[in-house]
Amino acid sequence: MIRTDIIQKLTESGFLITQEAVVTLQETDMPLDLVNEILKHVDESVVVIGQSQVTAAKESFNSQKKVVRSLAFLPQTDDESADVLATTEVGQTDVANGHAEPRRKPRPMTVLADITESSTCVGTYEEFVRYFRNRYDRLSEIIRKRVNSRPIESLTYCNRGREGWFDDERGTGGKISIIGLVNETRDTPNGHRVLELEDPTGYFSGIALKNKGAYDAALQVVLDEVVGITGSLASDGKVLFIDSITWPDIPPQHQPTHAENDVHVALTSDIHIGSNTFLTSAWKDFAEWIASSEDERAQKIAYVIVAGDVVDGIGVFPNQEAELAIDDIDDQYAAAASLFEMLPSNISIIVAPGNHDAVRQAEPQPALSSDYAKSFSNNVTCIGNPALIELCGVKILIYHGRALDDIIAAIPGCSYGNPDGAMREMLKRRHLSPVYGNRVSIAPESTDHFVIDSIPDILHCGHVHTIGASQYRGVTVVNSGAWQGQTKYQRSQNINPSPGIMPVCSLGSTEMTFVNFLEHNGR
Repeated sequence: MIRTDIIQKLTESGFLITQEAVVTLQETDMPLDLVNEILKHVDESVVVIGQSQVTAAKESFNSQKKVVRSLAFLPQTDDESADVLATTEVGQTDVANGHAEPRRKPRPMTVLADITESSTCVGTYEEFVRYFRNRYDRLSEIIRKRVNSRPIESLTYCNRGREGWFDDERGTGGKISIIGLVNETRDTPNGHRVLELEDPTGYFSGIALKNKGAYDAALQVVLDEVVGITGSLASDGKVLFIDSITWPDIPPQHQPTHAENDVHVALTSDIHIGSNTFLTSAWKDFAEWIASSEDERAQKIAYVIVAGDVVDGIGVFPNQEAELAIDDIDDQYAAAASLFEMLPSNISIIVAPGNHDAVRQAEPQPALSSDYAKSFSNNVTCIGNPALIELCGVKILIYHGRALDDIIAAIPGCSYGNPDGAMREMLKRRHLSPVYGNRVSIAPESTDHFVIDSIPDILHCGHVHTIGASQYRGVTVVNSGAWQGQTKYQRSQNINPSPGIMPVCSLGSTEMTFVNFLEHNGR
C-alpha cells in the first residue's frame, strides 16, 4: 500500500497522520488491514494519527490473530495494472490517459533573496537609523532616474538670509524637486494636504492645495515611504507648493519574462492547519485533482508555493485555544507534513512562513527551522518571508502580506475585498511594507529586505484570506485566499474570505486561472 493510499483513506475518514506513522504502516506486511484496525478503534477526539495509534492497532491485530490478506496484494490483471499505473504512483507514466512521458518533471528553484541565516540585528537605535538610511538610499536612487532633484538642505538656505538663492525659479515659474522619506502627513485648517519629507540633510514641507491636481495623489502618500515632490517655492521660501508626486514605481515599459516551457505553478497560502475551520475536504479534493485529474492545468503543475500561515499556531490571538482542533504546535506541523504528503512526490513544494507560523514575529522572517520542518518530505523547501525566487527563468516575489493590513488602512480605495489593489500599491512604492510602527513589527537589518530592487514577474501574497489577481505594468499580482473557513474575528470585522480557491499560473505566459475546490469546478 503506497503512501498516498494510506493518507487518502485516513483523510476520507476525517483524520490526518504523521510522517513517522505513515512510514511504520508502509513497512508492515498488511498496511490496509492496520489502517482499518486504526479506524475501528481510534478515539473520536484524535485528530492526527501518530505512532501510538499505529502501535495499538498492531497489538490489537496480532492478538486477534487475523490472517486477512490485504486486497492491495492480490494478483492483478493487465487492465488493473494499467489502472494502478495511471492513478496510484503519482507522477509516473500515465498510460491510461495516453501519456508516454511523465506528467510532470520537477525543475530546479533558485533563491535570489532571503533573510534566512543572514539576520544580524538586535534592535538598537543605530540599527534603525541604518535601516531607514538604506531604504532611502535605494528608493531615492530609483526616483532620481526620473526627477532632477535637490538636497533638502539647499532649500533651507532660503531661511538663512539667502532669499535670492531661488530667484530664478520663482521668477520664471521654474520647478524644484526634492526626494525624501515621508516624516509626516497632515491636513491644514483649510483642507490642504501637507507632506513633510526628510533626507540625510534635513526636513522640508510641501503642500498640495485641495483644488489642485496633486491633492488626490497627496492623499495616497503614506508615512515612511520614499517619494519625490515637484513644485514651486512659496514667496518666503518656507514651503513647496506641490504640482506632482513621483513614486519609485515599476517602469511603464517593463516587460515580464516567460518560461520557455508551459510549466504551471499552484499558488496558495493560509492553510491554517490546526484550526477547527480548516477545510479538510477541500484540500483532499485539491490533492486528488493535482494527482489524477485530466485537467491539463493539473498535469502541468511542477511547483506549489505556500505564502505563509501553514499552521494556525498557538497563542497567536486571545482565546485561540477555543478555535483549535490541534492544540500542540509540533502536532500541527506533523499534520502539515501529512497534507503535503498527499501531493505528488515529484512536485516541488515551496513554503514561506507567516505571522501564525513558529518563527519570529518581526519581519523579515527566516525560514521554518528544522525543529518544525523535520517531518516534511524531501520535495518541500522552506524559505524566508519575504523571498525572491526564480522558477524556469521567471522571478516570483513571495511575501505573506501582513503589511496589507497597514496599506489597506492607510490608502483610500484599498480594501480586503480586492487585495490585489493593495498589492499594486506595494509595487508602486517598490516596497512591501512601507508603513513603520503599525501592524508589522520590523527587524532593523542592515539591508531593507522589503525594497523591491529586482522587479518580479509575479508578486504572490496571502494573509487577508481573499482572492485577487491582476496585472500591473507587466507584473502579475495574485493573492491566494485561504484553506480556512470564516473565523469569529473575520465575522466581527465583516470580512468574507475566499477559501478553497487555488490560483494556477502558467509560467509560459503568466496567465492566471482559478480552481474552486469548494464548488468542484474551475473558473
